Amino acid sequence: MCIRDSEFTGEEGTGRFVDLHELHAQFINLKVLDGEPMDYLGFLDQLVRLETLPANRLGMKHYREWVPRVQEYLEGFHSRVQPLQHVKKIMVKSEEEFANAWKSQAKPKSCTLLEGCNSVADVESLGADVVKQELATLGLKCGGAPQERAERLWLTKGVDIEALDPSFFPKAKAKAKAK
Repeated sequence: MCIRDSEFTGEEGTGRFVDLHELHAQFINLKVLDGEPMDYLGFLDQLVRLETLPANRLGMKHYREWVPRVQEYLEGFHSRVQPLQHVKKIMVKSEEEFANAWKSQAKPKSCTLLEGCNSVADVESLGADVVKQELATLGLKCGGAPQERAERLWLTKGVDIEALDPSFFPKAKAKAKAK
């Protein structure tokens, strides 16, 4: 047996496969799924699309602690599979590309979803989940009854998000905005 073979777990198959079972178990326990069951294959599918999770879940402390563990595992795996590549150089380049893309990304100033709506009833007809997701995307409170969320979203029509009353924002953002 080669020394290099001992660097991989049995599930990693000498570097042919990633073994994310432990990270999957940790992800399930983060409670970012609202109790929705997720099998391992569903997790692998979600892992490449983590940005599609609602913004309020992405900001959770447990989630922010879990993401570096994923990065650490993947960097370690890459280093073991490709020991002659400089992972640090690759990561620096990726971080620079991400920073540039982030800077160029436009932040929403208003809700474009409301352009076709003429009343709160029209907003409600979009569906409770759509309204909740849009509120989260805009960084606004997304709790309460579906009627309340629809009214809250409707009140943002034609208004710059930054000009809204602090009561529209979650407590932490509202406090920072009031200062």
